[in-house]
Amino acid sequence: MRALHNGSILSHLARSFCFHPGAVARHSIDLSSKTEMLSPVLLLLPLLFSAAGGKDLEEQKGPFRDIQLVVAEAAPVPYALYQFLVPNHIDSFRLSGEGKGEFEMSSDGWLYVQRPLDWSREDHYVMMIEALAGDQVVDGPVYVTVSVLDINNNPPSFNQSVYTAWVRERTPAGVPFTHVFAEDKDDPTTPNAALLYTLVSQIPSRSNVPFFQIDPETGAISTTEEGQQMLKAREGIRYSRGEEQTIETLRTKFNSYCPVQNIPYEQNPFYTCVERAELRKRNVDPLSDPDYTLIVRAQDLGGKSNTALSGNTRVQIVVLENLWVNPGPLVVMEHLAVVYPLVIAKGSIQQSGSRLHLNAKRARAEVPLPDHGGRRDPADGGAGQRRQEHVHPCSEGN
Repeated sequence: MRALHNGSILSHLARSFCFHPGAVARHSIDLSSKTEMLSPVLLLLPLLFSAAGGKDLEEQKGPFRDIQLVVAEAAPVPYALYQFLVPNHIDSFRLSGEGKGEFEMSSDGWLYVQRPLDWSREDHYVMMIEALAGDQVVDGPVYVTVSVLDINNNPPSFNQSVYTAWVRERTPAGVPFTHVFAEDKDDPTTPNAALLYTLVSQIPSRSNVPFFQIDPETGAISTTEEGQQMLKAREGIRYSRGEEQTIETLRTKFNSYCPVQNIPYEQNPFYTCVERAELRKRNVDPLSDPDYTLIVRAQDLGGKSNTALSGNTRVQIVVLENLWVNPGPLVVMEHLAVVYPLVIAKGSIQQSGSRLHLNAKRARAEVPLPDHGGRRDPADGGAGQRRQEHVHPCSEGN
């Protein structure tokens, strides 16, 4: 029954274009000729496939009136969209508007796509069509709106092929220190542009323990609990606060460790080794000499399909030294008759512009503190009461 049905459709198409099915092999195709010379077989190939799938061809025909049509982007061309049924004395059509160049009209009323459509370039077209008898307009104009349906044909693309980032030792887990960003040129209102970020690999991966994690929706990268505890900066010389990190300071420290030196510095292999390591640590370039490299992937369709398209990028990370050391529990006597603020602990801040955040158990307070840490007023906790306060550094603006 299906074969008979399809055969009748083919015969119907042949009668519509006034050619015999047996003449298909003899029919020549010349895409460079006029629109009227386009092969009916080539023009109606998409409709033939639709007919084989059971689609009613009568839905593709109708009177000469305003109409709205839908076509998928990247449909094979020429792609027949709709046939206007007009009287026999109408022998041509004139098309103008946004679709001129992408769409054409055949002399027997078929509107068809001439060039592949791209949703990211244009998602709809509005055209005006007039029916002609000779050079005279005898009907119209009518207005045709063609909406382009997006298909998933654009993979996600990151705005950088390589990202660089710095993270300090003991950075709290879950606090982002860098972000990656990808975009998809498909329709953002569809799953075709719904992106999912994942970490593909971490290099090196010691004992297969992940030190980093990524927010699957935002692309924010942070440390894991293991990363917070185990990330270490490269070993090097420790400098006191305010101490200049110069070659002269390095030589002074070297002399304090190795007081008896009869060899010039530049000829001393031990010193030159320390100097190279120190300069390398001080001027480390995450692009050429990272501590860690992350491979990040973005998938469309929310990563929920085997047919999802994807794009990758790299994140080069350098671990920086964190000079802040927790002083441990502190004991403060209440109602001390001293000059305030009173220094009760000292800590180092690794960069200018940093602030100390004071988090109290009873209430959270975010106040600028002197870099030595201290009380601004007499403590009044009540007899036998304990108050827990946690101080940690962060960069200005965070």
